[in-house]
Amino acid sequence: MIQPAERLPGAEPSRHASPAAKPPFCLIVQNQSFGGMEVHTIGLMQALIDAGHSLELISNRYRAYDEVIRQRGWEANVRVIHTHLEGILYGTKGNRREWLEVFRGLRSRVLIFPRGDCNYGQLGFLKACSQSFDKVYFIEHLEARPRPASVQRWAGVVPGLQLWWHKRRILSRLGSAYADRIIAVSGSVRRRLVNEFGYDPAKVVVVHNGVAWRKLLREEARGVAFRARYGIPPGSFVFGMLIRLEPQKGVDVALHALAQLLARNPHADPYLVIAGEGRQLEELTRLSESLGLSGRVKFIGFVREPDEVLSGYDVILFSSRNEGLPLGLLEGMAAGCVPIVTRVSGMPEAVSSPELGCVVAPENPAELSRAMERILVLDAASLARMRERVVQNVRDHFDIDDCHRKILEVCGLEVCRGPHPVRTVE
Repeated sequence: MIQPAERLPGAEPSRHASPAAKPPFCLIVQNQSFGGMEVHTIGLMQALIDAGHSLELISNRYRAYDEVIRQRGWEANVRVIHTHLEGILYGTKGNRREWLEVFRGLRSRVLIFPRGDCNYGQLGFLKACSQSFDKVYFIEHLEARPRPASVQRWAGVVPGLQLWWHKRRILSRLGSAYADRIIAVSGSVRRRLVNEFGYDPAKVVVVHNGVAWRKLLREEARGVAFRARYGIPPGSFVFGMLIRLEPQKGVDVALHALAQLLARNPHADPYLVIAGEGRQLEELTRLSESLGLSGRVKFIGFVREPDEVLSGYDVILFSSRNEGLPLGLLEGMAAGCVPIVTRVSGMPEAVSSPELGCVVAPENPAELSRAMERILVLDAASLARMRERVVQNVRDHFDIDDCHRKILEVCGLEVCRGPHPVRTVE
């Protein structure tokens, strides 16, 4: 039996215990809200449990995973260690000694560290991870920030050198040395890490995100019920978003694009439904009102199960400024929603052809509005054919089981294929 954690600096004792059929894995998470990275992590936890591994989950500062573990009945499989330490997010102290104390209380010898961006993990924290585990794997979910265009001038003459960006790039590259392998969720995420941030290309492997598309089939009855619940007329066209209400998601761009679309098509009947929560809710609500969109925009809050809303969407829209390969996009596509996305990170890898949807420049409401109009005016038969291609693309290239199998292979774990496990190579 895995015993509850001893009282360690910054650590609280676990409420969960687990029989260790195989050596446990450790995951470290620090989430301020629930989004695609967290959903991806939960799916990976399920895959590891299905492969016979118990888990030690270090949940730093937040307890969002506790309820998930209880709901899924994982109490016997997952030992939770709550900590309240610095060192995971950029700009915080490493607390290296305290982390070493926490790690000494674990049985795990392998760490998986999901990272919201490549700056997750101060060097002291990452060094403690490397010293405490035999293997360390990063999962990079977001494309690293590009070098910003210089807008500030020193003494009003010399363009700014953006030293802060170079510092973060150097620290990120140094931190990558503490990982044995790095899993990028898209080719674009990998390219920037290697080409601009100097990551060792031999370390970084692409494993595209995947979704359980069999559970996301489009159901007309659900779509009708969804529209009735939110006061949307049955024949209206719905542009839908499944996101966190944060600046990098570009919801403001989508609102401006909708206003432009309505200005050109005053007799059209489109709605924008935004499922998600976050710190920008009040700001975006005010913007919607100022643009005269109050009746056309629905903020419906956090949705625990995406299939509750996706059958009611005609389009899944991502106007993001920064992304990786969002699960909400793939879930929408699996449910037959035509994608409209910005040319950011891995999204064009999912919308790889005009026959699958539209890819537009970020920060460009006019171009986004024209793409929305292109899909809005499609006749029913053309829209149906596009839906079919979109769904097939997800089934062929973004299957959740395939994603998990590849991650486990990168970690050198046994993967069940039929009745017999096959030992994969590192």
